[in-house]
Amino acid sequence: MSQRSKRRSILLESEISDLYSPPVFSIEQKRFFFALNDVEAVEIDSIIDRYHKIYFVLLLGYFKVKPVVLNFTFSEVKDDFHFVAAELFPKKSFKPRNLPPRQKTRLYQKIFDLLGYSKFSDSAKLKLITEVDQITKLSIEPRYILDECIHFLSHNKITIPKYSTLQRIVIAAITATNLRLFDTINEHMPESLSMYIGELFCNDSEFQLKHIRRSAKDFTPKEVRKELIAMSHVKSHIDDIDALLITLGLSPHNIAYYASLVDYYTITKLKRFDKNARILYLLCFPQARFKTISEHISDAFVYHCRRLNESAKQYAKEVSYLEWAKASANVGKASALLRLFIDKTLKLFC
Repeated sequence: MSQRSKRRSILLESEISDLYSPPVFSIEQKRFFFALNDVEAVEIDSIIDRYHKIYFVLLLGYFKVKPVVLNFTFSEVKDDFHFVAAELFPKKSFKPRNLPPRQKTRLYQKIFDLLGYSKFSDSAKLKLITEVDQITKLSIEPRYILDECIHFLSHNKITIPKYSTLQRIVIAAITATNLRLFDTINEHMPESLSMYIGELFCNDSEFQLKHIRRSAKDFTPKEVRKELIAMSHVKSHIDDIDALLITLGLSPHNIAYYASLVDYYTITKLKRFDKNARILYLLCFPQARFKTISEHISDAFVYHCRRLNESAKQYAKEVSYLEWAKASANVGKASALLRLFIDKTLKLFC
C-alpha cells in the first residue's frame, strides 16, 4: 500500500473534529445527559476529589452521546464544567484545572464498567478487520465502510479508536479487496475483452470511451441515435463483461461505485491510473452504462408514443370540428328547403 493510500482522506476535517471533540449541548441537553441515575450516583460517591467528581459527570455525559475517549482542555469544556459544578456543589467555586491524563484513564475505566463498554484493543481490532472484510463485499466506498465500522463498534460496546486507526483499517481492507479482484480479472478475462478495453483509450480507435460516456441530452432522434450506436458497440461484449463480474462476485453497489469513478475522473486522469484499477472500473462502467442506455431508450419510446397519441387526439379534434362545421352548413341549407314545403303562401302547381 502506497504512502498516498495510507493518507487517503475519508472524513472531512470538520467531521473528524465533530467526532472527536466534546459535544455541544443546549441547556435542556445538559440537564438530560449530565443527570445521574442511582447506580451512577453511587459510583460518584466513591470519588473523593471534587474536581474528579465533576469531570466524571462530564465524561459520562459525553460518552453517552458518542463512545469516544476524548482529549480536551479545560477551556474547551468550561461552560459544561461550571454547569455540572453548580449542580453538584451549588455553593462552591472552582478555579480552571485540566484533568490529569492518569486520572482521566481511571475515570473512563469507571465509565466503561458502568455502561458495559470495553476499550478498543488488539482483539477488538482483529474482530473489526474481520467485519470490514465482509462489509467490503457489500460496498467498497470508504465512507460507507467507516460508518459501518463505527456502527459495529457501538453495537458491540467497544470504544471508537483514533481516526488514523480507523483510516488504516478501511484503506487496508479496500486495498486487499482490490488486489483480489485484480488477480481474478487477470486470470479469467477473455483476450477479446482485454483488447476491447484497451481500444477504449486508443486515439486511433473508431469507438472510444468518450463516446460511451456521452449521455443523451434529450429524446430527440439525433440523441437517441447516439445512444443506439453506443449500445451496439457495448452489446457485443456485454455477455463477457456480465460473466466476469459474476466471477468477481461484485455487489450491485460496488459495480455502481466503480462505474461512477469513470464518470467522475477525466479520461486523462484515468489513463494515469494503475492498469489493473483502470480495467476494473472499465468492466463495471459498460454494464452500468448499458442499463442506463436501455432505460433511456425505453423512456424515449414512451415519450414519443405519448407525443404521437397526443398528436392523434389533436388531429381527431380538428377533423371532428371541420366535419361539424360542414354538417352545420348543410343543416342550414336543409332548413331553407323545408320551409318551401310548409310556406302556405306558395301555390303548388300540379
